[in-house]
Amino acid sequence: MTIPPVRAGRAQLVEAAGVDSDINADFAALLLEAGAFFWLDLSGVPPERMVEFSAALDLNPDATQHLVDRDQRSSFTETHEGVRWVSYGVRDNSHLTQVRAVYTKSFLVTAHDQPCRGLADARHRYERLRDSEQDDGPLVLFMVLDALATTFESVLARLDAQLDELEAAVIGGPPMPGYLQQVLEVRQVLTPIIRAMGPYRRDLVSILGDVDRLPGMQAGTQQYLDSHRSHVMALFDAANDCRDETRDAMEAFSSSTSERQGEVINWLTIVAAVFLPLTFVTGYFGMNFSIITHLHGTLNFSLLAIVLPGALAAFTVLLLRFLIRRLGVHLIPTRVPRTSPISSMTESSIDGPQS
Repeated sequence: MTIPPVRAGRAQLVEAAGVDSDINADFAALLLEAGAFFWLDLSGVPPERMVEFSAALDLNPDATQHLVDRDQRSSFTETHEGVRWVSYGVRDNSHLTQVRAVYTKSFLVTAHDQPCRGLADARHRYERLRDSEQDDGPLVLFMVLDALATTFESVLARLDAQLDELEAAVIGGPPMPGYLQQVLEVRQVLTPIIRAMGPYRRDLVSILGDVDRLPGMQAGTQQYLDSHRSHVMALFDAANDCRDETRDAMEAFSSSTSERQGEVINWLTIVAAVFLPLTFVTGYFGMNFSIITHLHGTLNFSLLAIVLPGALAAFTVLLLRFLIRRLGVHLIPTRVPRTSPISSMTESSIDGPQS
């Protein structure tokens, strides 16, 4: 069969050799008539062309609307024909890509507007499935879903490492400029990930028992679902743990800031205590009373110029010792040296799904 030329967007047939071939709706109808299971990926295809493909594949209006509608939350639902799902994958460490799909016993159709690294990885795995003759429909379905979920692993690992560095830095010394902003950026990255995975995870958990009963599934499909469900739950828990770490990091920042403010107040108290006796004596002897201004003689000089300053110095030392012991302030505060600088977060802004 000759593949006709294509129009806007790219409709990709994932072939037996794992190679993408551009096709149109007429060729998709021929594939459906052939009877062999196939995977059709619609990348950046406009809505009117999606409607053409849906008609060629004999999809009902609900399934067609599912492929066209971009404003959907993540989900995994059972239908009369098979399964419909909406999932997300990391595109380029900076954005999330929404993937909408319809699965039946005859084909898998995925639709997305931006490139997706997870789907590219799934195509390479699909080639190995073809070589081992294990390319049954359910296995291909959960292979694609798991490839999308795997894209979150590197992002979550990077965020966890950055949070560890931030917490170690705030414990080892005064917070660096922009510390709180970096923590907030990490939290902004995690929020769309959790929002994207939450509903999808709940739908997977709700599918209990024998999944082989679902339309389009085969005997032994339960193991695929169980493996994928465990993977998604582990990633969702890891994302929640990272979000909890951001809260701990902000609390550590607040605690460190309060500690430094307390140190400043303590030092101001000590400085005031040092100058309080001197201020009192200077003010007292600075008054223009004749009994003070007309003091003469060696004895008076000795008392005012030697004995009194010595007594004030001794009193100041005793007062300082009392304040230092009471307040627990060290004259030379000890600091743990910082071992390494904090790496900047240049790729931590992720656009998430619409709520």
